Amino acid sequence: MEKESWWRIWQFHLEEYLKSPARAGFFICEYFRSIHNSLEIACGSSKDSIYLSKRGVFVVATDYEVRLIEYLKNRFSHSNLFYLAADAFKLPFRDDAFELVFHNGFFVLFNDNNDIYTLLKEQERVSRKYILFFVHNKLNLKLVNNFSKLAANDPLYNIRFFEPKEVIRIVKNSGIALRSVRILKFGGLFDFIFPICKMMPNLLYSFIIKIIPRLYQIQPWVKTERIACIIEVDK
Repeated sequence: MEKESWWRIWQFHLEEYLKSPARAGFFICEYFRSIHNSLEIACGSSKDSIYLSKRGVFVVATDYEVRLIEYLKNRFSHSNLFYLAADAFKLPFRDDAFELVFHNGFFVLFNDNNDIYTLLKEQERVSRKYILFFVHNKLNLKLVNNFSKLAANDPLYNIRFFEPKEVIRIVKNSGIALRSVRILKFGGLFDFIFPICKMMPNLLYSFIIKIIPRLYQIQPWVKTERIACIIEVDK
């Protein structure tokens, strides 16, 4: 997708994304409790980076769209949050710079696995511990059909879907050095809790959002929105 088209899409959808729960941020806080610094690639609204920064994690949020990064930089400020326009194929960071490299929905933009292999190798280079990514779940036929209808009028929904076994195969064929690869469920049946959480006292809200990433794991794949892939790199 051309940069101009991508910028127009995000101008239209940005506020909607910023108002939605920072689900990936909640997931990271639950499954990566000892992380101190991280890199988000293709940050979009950067809502997850914003959340993590408030939770004490230093985050560099990147996107290749300069205008988006400048807008976010001027709008959001935190001592733990740094914005940078960057090309995911050639990241401007030293080797092993981050404990965690993550992105949500980035790989769904690539139909060629060779592009994903290249991106994973670059992410492996700058990560000294983990890579985490989320992609949309092909086993959820209702979601696939809904996106297909929406894509007729909005290119944001024209994406690639993946199956869990396919994700594992792509990771293993990428050639990155890994200790382990783990597939988890993300998004779906239990997302209905988030609007209710907003009406709860802060302590109860904090408890509930911690358990939602765990609740995802008991729902069937056909009701799951996305596939979460956790890679432990071999460094």
